[in-house]
Amino acid sequence: LIHTPHHSDSYWNFIVETHFDQDTCFLTEKTFKCILNLQPFIIVGSPYSLKLLHHLGYKTFSDIINENYDNHVSAENRSILAMKEMVTLCDMPKVQLLDWYANQEEILTHNYKRFMEEDSFMKSVNDFLEVYDRVVG
Repeated sequence: LIHTPHHSDSYWNFIVETHFDQDTCFLTEKTFKCILNLQPFIIVGSPYSLKLLHHLGYKTFSDIINENYDNHVSAENRSILAMKEMVTLCDMPKVQLLDWYANQEEILTHNYKRFMEEDSFMKSVNDFLEVYDRVVG
């Protein structure tokens, strides 16, 4: 379930994914809730989380965020670099942040549409639910 005010009352979402210091790259509903709510984000997750999103056809916000943190295998280094990017965003003057945010419509709508496409993640979820319903239901 999505509690919309958590997304509509903020400019960014700092996603702390479930898996952070493991050798797997796994995205959860935390990431996709931001996509469905048209909200920019920074993912503090496994290495290459952003690379996985790109592979799945999503876009991220490299025009304002130094996304190199995503490539660090060390959980400590990755978290430090991601937090530096978070601080940079939080220190940004509100006028500059609003201006940048207003120019992100293309990325935000692209990601939303990508999620809703039949061959995307949502189809996988629906397929899983259908199989689950047949097996369990």
